[in-house]
Amino acid sequence: MRKVVLIAVLLAALVGLFVLAIVLLTPWTDRWGATAEEIAATYPGDELIPAPASFVNRAITIQASPAQICPWIALRSRRARSEVMHDA
Repeated sequence: MRKVVLIAVLLAALVGLFVLAIVLLTPWTDRWGATAEEIAATYPGDELIPAPASFVNRAITIQASPAQICPWIALRSRRARSEVMHDA
């Protein structure tokens, strides 16, 4: 009987810890890497849901010009399409 109670207490503690981690980390992860300006900005499609229940805006800063980035994105896209075509 003590073993069952111990397991129940440990399981409840783990669930509580998990819930606490989610509650504490979600606001940070929903805005990971985004600046205050990026969070406050309006984006295409924002008008479709005037008062969303949640808001997620993740961002990264790339130290390169668009001319350097676009070919890399196009190459990644071609590779992804190629892999899908070969898998079929």
